[in-house]
Amino acid sequence: MYEVSEILFTALEGLIFIVAFVSLSDCRDYILKHYRKVIFFVVFYTIYTYLMSIIFPKGLQTIPIAILTIIILNFMFNSSLVKTLIKYFLYLMAMSLVELFLVVFGVIVLKLPAIFIINNDNAVFICSIIAKLVEAIAALVLYKSNLSINFFIDKESSNSRFRQILILISSVLFLLVCLNIYITSNPDKLLAFNTFSFIVYAVLIIAVVFVFREVSRLELLEFASELEKENIKQLIEFNEMVAKERHEYKNHLNTIYGLCTLNKPDLNEKIKLYINSYANNNDTRNIAIDSGNDYVDAIINVKYNNAIRKGINLIVDFDAPLSSAKIAEDVAVTIISNIIENAFESIVTIDKEKKYISIQTYIDKNNYFISISNNGPMISESDKKKIFNAGFSTKDNSTKKRGFGLSIVLAEIERFGGSITINSNDEVTEFLVSLKVNSQQSISQVAL
Repeated sequence: MYEVSEILFTALEGLIFIVAFVSLSDCRDYILKHYRKVIFFVVFYTIYTYLMSIIFPKGLQTIPIAILTIIILNFMFNSSLVKTLIKYFLYLMAMSLVELFLVVFGVIVLKLPAIFIINNDNAVFICSIIAKLVEAIAALVLYKSNLSINFFIDKESSNSRFRQILILISSVLFLLVCLNIYITSNPDKLLAFNTFSFIVYAVLIIAVVFVFREVSRLELLEFASELEKENIKQLIEFNEMVAKERHEYKNHLNTIYGLCTLNKPDLNEKIKLYINSYANNNDTRNIAIDSGNDYVDAIINVKYNNAIRKGINLIVDFDAPLSSAKIAEDVAVTIISNIIENAFESIVTIDKEKKYISIQTYIDKNNYFISISNNGPMISESDKKKIFNAGFSTKDNSTKKRGFGLSIVLAEIERFGGSITINSNDEVTEFLVSLKVNSQQSISQVAL
């Protein structure tokens, strides 16, 4: 009975201690947030305290228990070793004062000899109950008081987890070596020592695993943070670049609009010459297109002429008109234009006799599809994951002015509730855009 009660008292002591420790450290939410660690500490504290009391003579067990407890708490809270030491000894002092008060009370008030109180099992049992009750109440009052002492609070933890685990392993191994020397002269305590050693080694392995997991998590968070910073920086640069380009385009558009409003002969030719000189389209050819979107027809004519100059065959088949898709006309221009430009960049560098870019549209199961494919180089799986990121480009991008077209495409497609997938192999690369169909009426019209 007394052995069981001693184990229970030790477990209660561990719980009281952790409550008092978090109260002094002003991190009261630690118990609820990390209750598994608290339970683990209480269980482990109970085991090694009980085993130490068996291995060491009475009185001497306090030293190794104190060393082990301080190191474990220092590791758990990643705290300053000095502050952990002071907090532990404050608790130890408070516990000793309670026990001393009970002994003095028994000697003075109850007129019992001190030797009787210390050596009598019943007296020790009663004193332990009262002591633990007083300590539990004191710890609870401290926890609820919201007392905050700045000296005990670790405002910025500067301790490295690797350093912590190194201190923990070194101290425990030193303790085990000392115990081993002591045990050689006490073979009857060998079982308790071996049990204690096994538990300590198991705990050290768990601690090492925990440290490496935490370090890996921190490295991932740091990498994600750096990536986010880089993305934000690229977006800012992109916005600045777009603002400059927009200003230039606006000037040219205003000039063209102004020419349209003048009442002068041969203005059509002048407007064409101005646009051709700006767009570098000196020799233009027209391709008969009926996409259902006049803006797209116009931009494809421009791309068609670019394709001729680059030695690329541009194949166009709008089986389903763009008017059937749920998307704004200007956004359709942005999507098709950017994907074709991306295809131009990839296909122009390869050495093939017949290069082509194909644009097809069709409706399948109430979804409108735009397929833009080319026979350029295959896109790797790793590039597929990054190709829609702002600023990503497989070409030289030291100026950070490339790699924004496809990120704009993705944003516009998703804005209209669509999606885009990439299918790529050695023969062909396809960008497949899926959009919602306008209505059942448009579907039936297409079917007819």
